[in-house]
Amino acid sequence: MKANNLTNLLSSFSKDEVKEFRKFLESPLHNGSGILLSLYDEIIKDYPAFVNLETRLNKIFSKVYPDKKVNDALIRKNISNLTKLGEKYITLLHFQNDEPRYALTKLWALKKRKLETLHRQSLESTSKLFDEHGYKLEFRYFLNVEKSEHHTYIRGKIEDGNRLFPETSNSFVVYAFNKFVDMNDKIFSHSTLTGDHPEFYLEHLFNSIDLQKFASQIKLSGAEGKMLNILVMMVEMPKKENVNDKELFIKLRDAMYDYFPHINKETQLGYLVRLRCFCDVAFGKTDYEFWHREEFKIYQYMLENKIFEASYYKYFMLVWYRSIASIAIAVNEYKWAENFIEEYYHKMNPVERDGIYKYSKGLLRFHQGVYEETMKLIEEVDFVHFRLKFDVRILKLKVFYALGYYDNAKYILDAFRHMVKVSSEINENTRKRINLFLKYYVKLLRIKESANYYEAKLLQDDVKNNPNCEQLTWINESISDLIASAGRKKKVS
Repeated sequence: MKANNLTNLLSSFSKDEVKEFRKFLESPLHNGSGILLSLYDEIIKDYPAFVNLETRLNKIFSKVYPDKKVNDALIRKNISNLTKLGEKYITLLHFQNDEPRYALTKLWALKKRKLETLHRQSLESTSKLFDEHGYKLEFRYFLNVEKSEHHTYIRGKIEDGNRLFPETSNSFVVYAFNKFVDMNDKIFSHSTLTGDHPEFYLEHLFNSIDLQKFASQIKLSGAEGKMLNILVMMVEMPKKENVNDKELFIKLRDAMYDYFPHINKETQLGYLVRLRCFCDVAFGKTDYEFWHREEFKIYQYMLENKIFEASYYKYFMLVWYRSIASIAIAVNEYKWAENFIEEYYHKMNPVERDGIYKYSKGLLRFHQGVYEETMKLIEEVDFVHFRLKFDVRILKLKVFYALGYYDNAKYILDAFRHMVKVSSEINENTRKRINLFLKYYVKLLRIKESANYYEAKLLQDDVKNNPNCEQLTWINESISDLIASAGRKKKVS
């Protein structure tokens, strides 16, 4: 859908914001195009559902450009520009109501431009503002970073945690750990960190500290003590020697559940997303059945305790729906998966949900061995969510393999391989995972066609050495079937 991002954005507006955004568009400071204002006036007529907008786009174009023929590229360009202005509007809206963030951003801007006098004056007024209003700890932390010559702290080895910003309370230590865990998770999940931001100094800070010793020096009890214990484990868990440590994982999981009564559901959601990431990374290295089952339990807990409702999203997210349905199917919880797929279909955005629903239903039918229905469902999938382009093709290849339609599989392989190569919608890690799947899939086809089942053992060893592969469970199961076929062939001969 051409206007999908725009309509999602506009649907989140209140009635007052609809009016205010129009004033925003009228301002030459933000928008120099009368065309975009006219486009907005036409599109907003379908507020708030925007159900009929797609069918009206050509008529809207004719009203905005009465003297031009309908031009699809121009429609896309203007909708994209209007979406960017909408994003700018909501960013400024939130920013102007967030006094501490505004004050800190002003400090960073002045420092970056080396306006030392203005920076010093602003620092004094911001400190006074924070003292008067008692702003929460995280903003006070960043203010302390601005106040201090923190480079002096991080370049030397810090041996005593209590010497760290001694003017702040022990709560700062917990918050600092929390910020480091956030950063550590990004590194852990293959994200790229860039930018000049105070929290990045924590990487250097904690790399110079024995975390266990550091934590033991901070005498915390109650909720803060529990939180610090969790954060230390969350820093330890991604380390290479711990990534498959089931005991550490279970200890971390139980510590989180014990701590949750002390925090709101929004914070619980953040912790559980991190916990799920540990399952995702550990999966494939050892005992994928254990990690799949643990991931499924996390999702069950989140649904049963209505943790997802703490999200600021209006609808249940497609990425959550896809992940939960897939993991439930992977652990053979077919009845549970069926109920989830049907119940949560109605909680997703009506504009986007049909494609992910049909794919999830098709995935379930595939695992139930109903291949014809699988093909019928996935042929009807629209690619509103970019990942569906890849998911559907992978599932189609698996159906062709199961049915013995090897020529059909070969027919789509080259085009799919090219799509993976040139796509800008996936990161490099995902690209490698899918390419590895395609490599092993081709080898499976060759073994099947040649009936040379003894090659399967070599393929099994190859997969064991390269576990960062998409559809790893299916690959391993398919190889096991081929090895079993080799055993049966040997008995017959």
